[in-house]
Amino acid sequence: MRFESVNVNIKQPGLILTPTVDAAGAVLTAATVEFTSPWLSELEVAVETESEAPVEGVTVAISHLTSEGDRDAKYDPLVSGVTNVFGVYVVELRVTDYEWQAQSQNMVAVCSKTSATSAGAVVEHVFEPAEQRFSQRHFRENVVEIVDETSVSVTGYVRYNFTDAPGSGGAWDGGCPHRDGAARCYCPLPHKAVTVKVEDDQGTVTDVAPDEAGYFAAGVTYGHRYKVYLQAFEGEDGSATRAHEFRMTSDAGDLAVDAVAEGAAPLLDFFADADVAMEFVHAESTRLDARVVGGDGAVAFATGQLVEAYHGECGFTQTLRTHEGHATALLPAAGAFDVTLVAGARAEALPPCASLALEDVVDPYAAAAVASCRVEMPRGVGSEARPCFDGGFDYVDEFFDAVGDAERSVTLAALRPRRRRRRRGSPPARASRRATAARKNGTRGGSAPRATTAPTTSSTTTATWRSASRLTSSGPRPEPRVRVANCDVAAAE
Repeated sequence: MRFESVNVNIKQPGLILTPTVDAAGAVLTAATVEFTSPWLSELEVAVETESEAPVEGVTVAISHLTSEGDRDAKYDPLVSGVTNVFGVYVVELRVTDYEWQAQSQNMVAVCSKTSATSAGAVVEHVFEPAEQRFSQRHFRENVVEIVDETSVSVTGYVRYNFTDAPGSGGAWDGGCPHRDGAARCYCPLPHKAVTVKVEDDQGTVTDVAPDEAGYFAAGVTYGHRYKVYLQAFEGEDGSATRAHEFRMTSDAGDLAVDAVAEGAAPLLDFFADADVAMEFVHAESTRLDARVVGGDGAVAFATGQLVEAYHGECGFTQTLRTHEGHATALLPAAGAFDVTLVAGARAEALPPCASLALEDVVDPYAAAAVASCRVEMPRGVGSEARPCFDGGFDYVDEFFDAVGDAERSVTLAALRPRRRRRRRGSPPARASRRATAARKNGTRGGSAPRATTAPTTSSTTTATWRSASRLTSSGPRPEPRVRVANCDVAAAE
């Protein structure tokens, strides 16, 4: 019995020629079985502006090139399509051709787009390169990038208003979680809760979602007018009592409109003839009051005590110092802060307050502490202003550290509903003036008018440390180790 080889060539799919054999099984004629296997690949063409903003609506034509680099007339174009909102055109290439036996095939991508300006002029977009040649491999994915030099980019950030300006008491972690194009540290808003709106001169609105770094980018058509603004932001979970306020900055000149009306989002209205850089800055703040209270509530002795408010997600620390027991800071309404009365080794490194002159610790004009020191537990004859202590601790921080009550967690995100001023001459205002005049004259004119306030962007959150019998903590109340002496009797020391 003789056996002959069977040749398998790529030519036509499904064509099978059966060899002829005799009664003994000998092959009388050789047969050839030929198949054509498709050439498969996936191609992505990304079209962006020079500042990497996506360009939507670009027609992309893909053509095959011969081995000499000429356009293949059979596949010119091979396929074509239009970029989506992300500036991307993705296509799966599937070609069944005997001549496509090489793993790599040479191709060329050509982009085109025509736009009309607000004045009705027609603009042909210019792309770089005009023809992008590339090699595409069988069973491989490939990405080709092309720049639209005619489109205009709108880029920017949505961030909180943390500041580390000199004298502010604020500081970023050494790593600095995010830096903008100018290498400045910043903290982005929760990106999933923020949407940037881009509206063209026909009223068509496109939603642009910032990334995790709070950065957004959009490509708009040259020669048109656009508006850029934020969708109303009511907190990460939408539970705020009203929409948050923002401030906006941009390099689009006089066309930037900031805080156009109370409760309205800042708006950028511009003519697209150059790239625009901008940012939306969260303008809501909450006042944090940190208090160190001793004895019956007197706090005058606690001046210079170091307190820190730390925002973990942003990597930002705000330093506060008590003045007569109080420390206040205006912080962004950015959610959870850890507020710590500094103790341990860091407190031990501070000089005792008793070793410093008062003017070294307190600015008399600002009525605020300007330096940190270690506050002693007062002993001896006390008064209402300086309560008496007799116990085993020399410093305030030692006491709170020992009872595990030196750190608190607070949320600075609550917003008060706005209270509006009454217009002059309105009936309630006139009634209030009549009531005031009546009281001055000794007549009955009703109750005192309620005070009205200007719209505010802040609320107040308080973290209080109380010593001895006034000690409070988030856990079980520890047994006080400091005894409040009777201030009418001199202490032993």
